[in-house]
Amino acid sequence: MTETAETDQRKLHDQLFARLVSWLYTTCLQNLGKLADADTGEVEFDLPAARTAIEMMRMLEAKTEGNLSSVERETVAEVLSNLETNYAGCLRSAPVPAGRKGGNGEGSMGSAGGGNGRSKA
Repeated sequence: MTETAETDQRKLHDQLFARLVSWLYTTCLQNLGKLADADTGEVEFDLPAARTAIEMMRMLEAKTEGNLSSVERETVAEVLSNLETNYAGCLRSAPVPAGRKGGNGEGSMGSAGGGNGRSKA
């Protein structure tokens, strides 16, 4: 591969990485009910899906350790911090279903209590 082709591929990978981080960020905020779906205009609340997006960001951070520019590393850390803060805020404000005493499912990829954890706002 020529030097120009390698540079072009590196630039493409940088752009795709930024898009992936942005997509995960937006997806998580939509699942936390913070953003409406761009296609439908609906606002949904899906904590398990939000948790999955956060865990995917953590995986991406771990798998790319040592391979990111300082800007990329800072961006990933900032996105993760913002998503964790928003997720924690949603856990604090989420109503506890009747017949259950707490159990927010934090750290779980699935839904506690058998439901799918989804609701429309």
